[in-house]
Amino acid sequence: MAFPLRRTLSSSQVSSWHTQNATIQIPSRRSKFTVEYLVQAGGGGGSNGTSGVNFGSGGAGGIQRSSSSADLDYTSYTITVGAGGAAAATTNVSGSNGTASEIVGIASPGGPGDGGGAGRTGGSNIDFTATAYNTGTSAGAGAGAGAANSNQNGGAGVSSSIDGTATGRGGGGAGSASGGAVGTATDGGSTTANATANKGGGGGPGKNGGSGVVIIRWLTANAVGLTITGGTQTTTGSYTVATFTSSGTLTIG
Repeated sequence: MAFPLRRTLSSSQVSSWHTQNATIQIPSRRSKFTVEYLVQAGGGGGSNGTSGVNFGSGGAGGIQRSSSSADLDYTSYTITVGAGGAAAATTNVSGSNGTASEIVGIASPGGPGDGGGAGRTGGSNIDFTATAYNTGTSAGAGAGAGAANSNQNGGAGVSSSIDGTATGRGGGGAGSASGGAVGTATDGGSTTANATANKGGGGGPGKNGGSGVVIIRWLTANAVGLTITGGTQTTTGSYTVATFTSSGTLTIG
């Protein structure tokens, strides 16, 4: 003899189907899928100076935007990873700005200033600073360049552990000055190498800025029964982390 099924809904969004002899519980899909994200823009390229005339300055780090709770729909999202700005190709020329990163429709850039500003050059023995659209909280300023004893250290970026490891991103590039003095960079590019890819740091003198990155994570338990694709996915603790080092698509279905 067949017994009728009776359905109830609990506050934990689990459908319970009751028969005379058993209860079958089937997880129900939440109305939204909650994630955390970090969106790091590309850093600016360093300027290219002439020793004794125009000393190269570091580019500013790209802006970092983040959220500890964002509700996504069950659909596809376009992910844009910003490029680092190119260093000046010739002497006495400024570098190029970095470009913004974005989760289209969710984490949009606040304007063209999201990409790190390029290092600048100018007249002889003057302290030149990179154009930093935001400093101290969301990105590091690029270092100045010019007279001896000027400050050539790049500004620190912003540290995050969203992927399970504390990492600084978006620092300013180091600068240089007369007498061969050079600065240091905590989370940006040095005077001897391009800024690290996917950290959004500014480039040092004559060096490229680092590209950005988009990192999205969610509680693994909340994704049971779902198919989520896009990025390089890893597991850390209770979370699944999707890292986009280049532009792509996140699909939740």
